[in-house]
Amino acid sequence: MRVPDGFLQFSFLRNLNMARDRIAFIQERITTQNKVNKPSDSPLANARIMRLKNQIRNNESFANNIENSVSALESSIVAMEGIQSETQKILVEFTKLNNATVDEDLDVFASNVDAALKSIIDLANSEYNNMYNFAGTNHTGKPFNLSADGKSVTIKSDLGGVQKIRLSNNVFQKVNITGKELFLPVLEQSGNLDSSAAVGSVQQSSEKIYDADGNEYTVTVSYTKTADNTYDLSYEIVDSASNVVDSSTVNDLVFDSSSGELVSVNGGDPEDLTVQLDEPKINLVIDFDNMMEKAQDTEIVNSLSQKADIFNTLLSIKEKLRNGERPNEMQTQIVEEFNNHVLDKLSEAGNITNRLNDTLDLLQNQKFELLKLLSTENDVDMAQELIDLESAQFSLDSSYKISSMILPKSLLDYL
Repeated sequence: MRVPDGFLQFSFLRNLNMARDRIAFIQERITTQNKVNKPSDSPLANARIMRLKNQIRNNESFANNIENSVSALESSIVAMEGIQSETQKILVEFTKLNNATVDEDLDVFASNVDAALKSIIDLANSEYNNMYNFAGTNHTGKPFNLSADGKSVTIKSDLGGVQKIRLSNNVFQKVNITGKELFLPVLEQSGNLDSSAAVGSVQQSSEKIYDADGNEYTVTVSYTKTADNTYDLSYEIVDSASNVVDSSTVNDLVFDSSSGELVSVNGGDPEDLTVQLDEPKINLVIDFDNMMEKAQDTEIVNSLSQKADIFNTLLSIKEKLRNGERPNEMQTQIVEEFNNHVLDKLSEAGNITNRLNDTLDLLQNQKFELLKLLSTENDVDMAQELIDLESAQFSLDSSYKISSMILPKSLLDYL
């Protein structure tokens, strides 16, 4: 069979162009040091590379969040260590007060308590990266403010915001100690209300609390059913003589009929109920977010984090000392329990830090493995590419020589 010269010439030119493209392709891989420079180079490899790069970006994002959170948490730990140290100083002063050689001039003790209190407030308002360590999620102003006359402390009501970060796509971790949980007495209610109870029925529980002077009160929290899955919450605080010192009602606590979880309060998101009284001096947070509604007998579990808030208790103790009066047993107990409470929060913060550091180590190991996979998938073997380039260049040079034998001559070839 006769093969036309034109076909031979066409085939040769096509192969010649392919050789040129091959050299350009190898040169691009050597320049970029990537096997895949555009999706058409290898659609399957490109998909794997894109997936690996996305995993690496997520890994780096998780790691950056953890590093920033560890630094912020370490700042909170330093502040809590300072708070615990100042509280210890106050307890030492209490021990000295019990010494029989101490006369009735207690101004020195009052001054020492006042200095420790101011230090605790300063540490409670400590900052990291322009954010208050114990302000929750609201950093618009100082969470704790001592009045100009030094006789009262104003506490912001929204200190319970929890900051969380992602440790992975589906795992979140709390990374802050809130002012609410560290400094305020929190009456946390958990358990369940009986969903089968009749409309108008009342389900309630009580707990003992104390004011800044160490006086005992009883707070009773009642849930009155107003409709299916809907309740009104009311509280009442009474003193030892059964006198009501404060009461209030929150309307429309709505529970999900399927899950039994609390979904809204008065048409909005569930929020804590904050009680701040000037006389008697009582600060209390009632946290009912963990209450459920179930088709079973009512069971309300109360958990009180502290008997009274430390700031007003220390202010009361200071004023008593100025007047030549020693703190009573309950006030001393409140300070001792606060000291233990701070130690517990230091332990919690340390555990969080350890988990974050362990997760960071794991992420760094994962990133190393991902980079190895990405390198295997996309990085060129420079030695092999140079050999391929030399081979392709030799083939192209040979093609140029052959072209002089099979391509037709023109007048330009003879000039």
